[in-house]
Amino acid sequence: MDPIKSESMLTVDLKELKKNVRPAVEYLRSRLHEPIDVKGSQVRLTRTNARAAKLLLHKFLRQLRLEGFRILVVHSGLIEVHASEKVKERPARATQGAKPSAWETISDLWYLTPPRIIRPGK
Repeated sequence: MDPIKSESMLTVDLKELKKNVRPAVEYLRSRLHEPIDVKGSQVRLTRTNARAAKLLLHKFLRQLRLEGFRILVVHSGLIEVHASEKVKERPARATQGAKPSAWETISDLWYLTPPRIIRPGK
């Protein structure tokens, strides 16, 4: 290959789209007016710049309502589609309430409750 031609070639890695690789390739074929070389999950574009390819991929993901995918330009000749990292949510811990005061625990001595203590209603 020509060294000049290999520098201008753009490779798009669609590996993490899994079952949506073929629709993505078809979408790029319909939008770009250039020959597209497909090898597995990689697409090679000859005349399209990285920015235009990234915008087309964003548009494709929005149309299919695929949330959480990121499109990264690794360098001027390589674009990768990354799936979102699944963050494990920690289960909420049961927090203990405030401990009742000694006056609230002694029901027999309710008449000894000092003034100005307002007890919350049930």
